[in-house]
Amino acid sequence: MKLSTKITKKYFGIAKAQDVKVTIGLEDAVANIQLTMLESGLDDDATEVDYLKEKLKLTRTMMDFVQKVVKYTDKQIETIKDSISGEELGLGVGMLIAKIDGATDEDVLKAEEANKNARDKAQESK
Repeated sequence: MKLSTKITKKYFGIAKAQDVKVTIGLEDAVANIQLTMLESGLDDDATEVDYLKEKLKLTRTMMDFVQKVVKYTDKQIETIKDSISGEELGLGVGMLIAKIDGATDEDVLKAEEANKNARDKAQESK
């Protein structure tokens, strides 16, 4: 496990990089966000209200995670909320998790390309 990693914040509208120390607290935050994402699925009996509540909870948890990792101010978080989509937030959180878990920039680029190809194929099949 790396003691620190360089995080590029381009996913959230800032193009500079930041060194992030991988601590027990940060590893706990990664586990928490992953659990929240895995548990966010709803069954067939879920109502629209259930879906919206779950979506809000997940978005808030992801934004809190981003703020903890890259140390954004509340004002920067509000700017991000007004400038990226939920899908982009999810991709950014995935990148942060990968980097904290030790992925290289090359690994992240390969994963981004695979995600892009999958989205393109899904669009073509519609």
